[in-house]
Amino acid sequence: MSSSAKVRRLPWWVAALVAVQVGVPAYLLLVGEQPRRLGFQMYSGVGSANIDAVDGEGESIELPEEITQHMRVDVPWLEHLPEQICEVEPRSVSVTVVHGSAERTVTC
Repeated sequence: MSSSAKVRRLPWWVAALVAVQVGVPAYLLLVGEQPRRLGFQMYSGVGSANIDAVDGEGESIELPEEITQHMRVDVPWLEHLPEQICEVEPRSVSVTVVHGSAERTVTC
């Protein structure tokens, strides 16, 4: 057999390692619980932020679902959200956002 005709074989442990790296995620994707959303999953479903918008009479205002529905915990909501709610909901007099142990109230 000439040197150009020799076929180099992978060691068995390399083939096994590749099979495990492909097989386990494929199995979990097909049989296991499906991801709820794409992207980084570590913090995506833990907790939420609470929003309370109050009108001139002291009554809570029901906010649109676009604002309150998918609030990820890893996003710093206290920074800009209260001002944006003041812009979106003109009836609001004050907006309080509670995110974890931090709280911020803005007068509109």
